[in-house]
Amino acid sequence: MPSFRKKRIIKTEIGVCDYSLVCSKIETSIIKNSSLLIFPLATHTLIKAYYDKKLQNILNAYDILTPDSQWIKWSLNWLYGIRLKERVYGPDLMLKVLGLANKNGYPIFLYGTNTKTLKLLINKIQKKYPKLNIAGSSPAPYGDIDIKEQKKIVNEINKSTAKIVFIALSSPKQVILAKQIA
Repeated sequence: MPSFRKKRIIKTEIGVCDYSLVCSKIETSIIKNSSLLIFPLATHTLIKAYYDKKLQNILNAYDILTPDSQWIKWSLNWLYGIRLKERVYGPDLMLKVLGLANKNGYPIFLYGTNTKTLKLLINKIQKKYPKLNIAGSSPAPYGDIDIKEQKKIVNEINKSTAKIVFIALSSPKQVILAKQIA
């Protein structure tokens, strides 16, 4: 795949990328000690952003919005003559990034969902990636996440020394939170 570029689909800049390119961008960002905001963009959030200027601005401030849905992948291919073979599906991307972190010793932080689900996720991750350093984790409160909670999670993440942070909330809630705490 050639170098990374973005293409507009209904007011939102989507990354023309595959798993390999995204992982390469993550690795470069970690080596340079710089931040990188990535979100696997599904059609639902793309359509919400069309009607919500604030959400649209937040999405367009991300470094990489991956084509998570088939519809977005097909749109990129059809509108721009791109030949993406597959979408960059969030759960599969997470597994590839966890593999990258496991291989290179990059500590991760997991935020979101509830305590029970978070524990189940951590157990599955540890079985699949035994060398992975889970530097921290925290369940999210139910409902809105206020400024106090945002500051708390930022402090937890910073104390953890994590190089990669995964946020698991509903969309677009996770997109907005990630941008606010980045």
